[in-house]
Amino acid sequence: MHNSHTSRDIMTGAESAVGITSVSAAYTVLPTDRVINLTGGGTYTVTLCSPSEFPAGKHLHIHKAGGTGEVTVSTPTGGLFATPVFTVDGLTAAGDYKLLFNTGFDWIEIKEQTT
Repeated sequence: MHNSHTSRDIMTGAESAVGITSVSAAYTVLPTDRVINLTGGGTYTVTLCSPSEFPAGKHLHIHKAGGTGEVTVSTPTGGLFATPVFTVDGLTAAGDYKLLFNTGFDWIEIKEQTT
């Protein structure tokens, strides 16, 4: 059997579909998420869980897979982690994405594409 998965797929857990979540409305990231595909129309927010809840040293890829409207990636409200240490830009077009890294203490933006 031919395995067509890339190293990126394996890194994110996509080789087994573990950790891949499709969302179409407001959503709070779970510690088990690794890839979030944004499929819904309209304007909504994806809220990151606290860095202490998400496995330290893991990446989170948030990808605008389709739909219209703007999706904002936000930090939890209140407390130590309420102020983002990354640029809060809206994901508006198919193909826009944010790649975040969790240190266990902070969410750090590795790369983004926004239009």
